[in-house]
Amino acid sequence: MAMSTKDTEEIRQSVKLGAGLATLCKLKLSPEKKNLMVNSVFYDVINIQNNKESSSIFIKLFGDFYDPTNRRFVLNNNTSFSFCAKEVADVLGIENTGPDFNAPAAKKVPQFVKDLVIGYGVDSSGKISTTTIKELLKKMNVDDEESRLNFKKVLCYFLIEMFLIPSPDPKKPRTGSWSMVEDLDVYEKVNWAKAIYEDLHESFNKLKTATVGKQHNFKACAPVFEAVVFERIPSLKPNLSSYPYPPIQKYDAKRKDWELLKSIKADEITPCSYCGDGVEGLFGFRGGRSGGKNPVKRLRGRSSTSSGERRLKCSENFEELVIGMEERENISKQLTRLFDTDQLSARQVNDTINNFFPETGQMMVRARMWSKMSEAKQVAFIKDFSPSTN
Repeated sequence: MAMSTKDTEEIRQSVKLGAGLATLCKLKLSPEKKNLMVNSVFYDVINIQNNKESSSIFIKLFGDFYDPTNRRFVLNNNTSFSFCAKEVADVLGIENTGPDFNAPAAKKVPQFVKDLVIGYGVDSSGKISTTTIKELLKKMNVDDEESRLNFKKVLCYFLIEMFLIPSPDPKKPRTGSWSMVEDLDVYEKVNWAKAIYEDLHESFNKLKTATVGKQHNFKACAPVFEAVVFERIPSLKPNLSSYPYPPIQKYDAKRKDWELLKSIKADEITPCSYCGDGVEGLFGFRGGRSGGKNPVKRLRGRSSTSSGERRLKCSENFEELVIGMEERENISKQLTRLFDTDQLSARQVNDTINNFFPETGQMMVRARMWSKMSEAKQVAFIKDFSPSTN
């Protein structure tokens, strides 16, 4: 059932988003100023033209679904969703490489910034705020080498504080981030995708525990998260915008009935193209990623005594079948067939998966099995399932 207008408004008012695409578009930088960043990793970001607003309702619902222990979003009893830093990089058009964002924090605003704020008449006291930084970027001249370098430093600072890893206080940018723009070569090499990924998790964790009835500032880059979700869950995609690249501006702001999230099935979510997962099905939750390791090869490395003690008492043919599989897809098909033909119970299926595969492989097998089951078998699977006790 769709949310009422009252419920929608209450949710919207409960969360205030910091970063948005409009933040970039409203700068209205001249082509000359934008071209100063032509060699920057964020050149495409600076040229974003879609000024759509992000959805506070969308972010709030995902905050309700967030599991901070395993860093995933539990959408319902059967499905959860996770994402990775490489997906963050993709939607921004950057790379997921470089050193971590851990530079020593500056203790004070650089003197050249104060001088510029006063010199351009932005603030006579030299006070630094979100507004003064925006105004300074609009007013600055870029007619010599020094002024061009200063402009790039201020713009890079703006990107950190008001878009990439926004300040917790939307009106007051952090002083510490000035250290990141002292050397722009260092700035360009930072793994910003990972930094944004970590900031999103931190922000969802804080949103999850926010005080009910009090407006909460979600400080992370909401447009990045929205784009990642839209790329992975087709049923939630808004219409395409006129700006296909970078993907963060790929979609329009048309609102959906986000309550649909609560009924999403695992097979409606496209697995992460890098990790091969990021979709958890029934009984298959886990915190880590497989990293591409073959669970069967790892299984074969165990001693016969250890595996013998842990194996479910099932037919010898079935044991040989599982051990001999080289692909998770084939395993899920065979398990589904044996369950569909009543050769194995739900408990036997789950115990076999638990005993033969490492935790990182169990989720994928279960998710693929679930997506191939008939509705009747899904009901039987839930009814028949009873976790084994070791």
